[in-house]
Amino acid sequence: MRIIHGLLTSLAIVLLGAIPAAGQGSAPSQAAMDEIVSIYCQAWGEPDVAKRRQMLQRVWADDGSYTDPVSDVAGREALVNHISSHLQKFPGSRIVPASHADVHHGMLRFAWKFVVADGKVQTEGVDFVEIATDGRLKKVVGFFGLPKPLP
Repeated sequence: MRIIHGLLTSLAIVLLGAIPAAGQGSAPSQAAMDEIVSIYCQAWGEPDVAKRRQMLQRVWADDGSYTDPVSDVAGREALVNHISSHLQKFPGSRIVPASHADVHHGMLRFAWKFVVADGKVQTEGVDFVEIATDGRLKKVVGFFGLPKPLP
């Protein structure tokens, strides 16, 4: 029984991307968090809705929310649809990570670049993220560009 429990625990860790629950035990590895961010960003450029949905199921909490200066959506399916609208406006575009995931106390931030179809960077930004207890992204708040410097 103990062996079966150990195998099931190991399998659960693999299926969740090797990310322990936020606030429990050691912090998630850099590689695990970078992978979560990478999959999340790839979803923003995935034109196939079914594939995008599968990607977000891996990394996005069921009740996740996304907010940026022009958008505010709640729930995974709402995000799937929001990305569809985004890709209709900007076909062939993608979001690429521009930094490692920076994680502490169940929070994460990363820099990104919005690349249009011709390969040019249209804008850059930073996302701040609350990590759900299962290690997926729960609340993403995105900012476009860098903060304005003080005079």
